[in-house]
Amino acid sequence: MINFSLFTASYRDLIVLIGPLNKDLAYLDPGSGSFILQILLATLLASLLFMKNFWRKIIGIFKKPSASDQAEDQEVEKQDEEGK
Repeated sequence: MINFSLFTASYRDLIVLIGPLNKDLAYLDPGSGSFILQILLATLLASLLFMKNFWRKIIGIFKKPSASDQAEDQEVEKQDEEGK
């Protein structure tokens, strides 16, 4: 049988030591609420943009290049040759 008394005692001691440190030293005003909302909205939009760009890269791997893409590549190659 495993003896968990050492773990239980150390866990209990940790709660006793940290418990009194929990003091309310801050408050939330209306500006804090709007800031939190702004952070959540920015995080959501950044996540959606990241997923959109990532999905396009994944689709681009499996997608067959279209004729317009090939024409653009040829134009870029001609411009590179003329610039040299």
